[in-house]
Amino acid sequence: MRPRQIAVNRGENNLRQRDFALADVLARFGKKLREARQKKGISQERLAELADLHRTYVSGIERGERNVSLLNIEKLARALGLPMSALMP
Repeated sequence: MRPRQIAVNRGENNLRQRDFALADVLARFGKKLREARQKKGISQERLAELADLHRTYVSGIERGERNVSLLNIEKLARALGLPMSALMP
């Protein structure tokens, strides 16, 4: 393998590792959100209403499919009556 190919392959490997790490943090955040919501005894639909978000968006967050913004993390935390830090993985 030529040196240029090695560098490209390493770069692709680093991208895959970052993608995996991002997916992991999204899944862990979603799990924390789901646990907090269930502990409060409310549905995804009710949480979405309280946070002024769409139910499918909340569902996507809980499944680790959405990269939620800080503004929406704050909305979710307030809707659950929790500090933002309580939702952090």
